Amino acid sequence: MEVRTATIHDLDIMLEIGLKALYYDLTWWDYRYPLHRKYPEETRNRVRLIYKNFLENTSGEYLVQIVEAGSIEDPNIKHPMAWAAWDVAWLNGHERKTPGDLTAPPVGGPPSSPNRDENPQHVALFRSVLADAKKRSVDSVYGTKQLCLAFIVTDPGYFRRGAGKLLCQWGIDRVTERGDGWVVALIATRMGRNLYENLGFRKVADMLVQVEGEEESIEAAAMVYEPAGNVTQLE
Repeated sequence: MEVRTATIHDLDIMLEIGLKALYYDLTWWDYRYPLHRKYPEETRNRVRLIYKNFLENTSGEYLVQIVEAGSIEDPNIKHPMAWAAWDVAWLNGHERKTPGDLTAPPVGGPPSSPNRDENPQHVALFRSVLADAKKRSVDSVYGTKQLCLAFIVTDPGYFRRGAGKLLCQWGIDRVTERGDGWVVALIATRMGRNLYENLGFRKVADMLVQVEGEEESIEAAAMVYEPAGNVTQLE
């Protein structure tokens, strides 16, 4: 397997992988966009815009990487397995007033108005709960010394092949090289927590997204990786 930097020419394959993964685990998406099966183009257009924004950001705040594996028949033919979008703003010395938001597209917003597939209350609450938890448990502790994993997506056909681990390892290596209190930060689904825990991430906050009076809810966890000898205890 090899890791390379993605370009705008990879948008279609990223979208293909992303939609496959999305429909493999719909927990977060069903909560925010309950009518996505009725309006599939809304989902496709929204996801495409988010991915396009990651690739086209002109400020250099985001880096997208793809993991590929050579074909058994012809090693020169590469098959994309997974990709990740990193918020590298602080790593590259860019200045911001506040830490990055891992819950929203980096540029612009959802593609259509109104969005027929979404539950606006759930969308707003999801962003608010995750952003508040990250500020409280990550940003207040580590400030700008964080490399944020904004997205990581694996083609379900390549699960448990090590692609996600390889992408995470890139970030782990960067903060280990930096030292001086740097960490990798992310928001994890229940499905993704095992991967991160096996790589040495630790949970710093649990999150429950639930509208008062409703039974439906979703869970998430803020997690960080701190290089050995550089562990910060939360007060």
